[in-house]
Amino acid sequence: MILILLFSVVLGFSGYQNKYAFDGISKEGTGKAAVEIDKEIAAKYEGILTDEKVQQMMNDFASKTNLHGMNAAYLYHNAMQSAAFTRFSDMDGNWNGIRVSDAFGDEEIRIGYVDGWLTTSQNMVKIFFILSLVAVIMIAPVIRVV
Repeated sequence: MILILLFSVVLGFSGYQNKYAFDGISKEGTGKAAVEIDKEIAAKYEGILTDEKVQQMMNDFASKTNLHGMNAAYLYHNAMQSAAFTRFSDMDGNWNGIRVSDAFGDEEIRIGYVDGWLTTSQNMVKIFFILSLVAVIMIAPVIRVV
């Protein structure tokens, strides 16, 4: 159990230290600085996702350099840009014509900063699977097939 707890701490610390964000203008950083950049960007767009917000994000996050054939959806600057480009960008980083209602139907989508909880929940799932595997290995010698 101590090893699993230690693994959990290492996962959390590693994810935090390896985090990267760039605001597209001048702020760039890793770790705590990246979290602050992502929070600042998310605050700008926080609330209900609308077609107008999508258009604003597409304009704000448009690539200022030649992508040399790289798909803009895989270009990572910050969490908000990545989420917007995944659904609403063509290969060159331009709006692909998909509206919020096309992507999500009538469901109201709220956006903002969630990365801290998202990463924590992903790590918890990893720990759950490791604990399950350890439990199966530990009880395997006890269970006999009749």
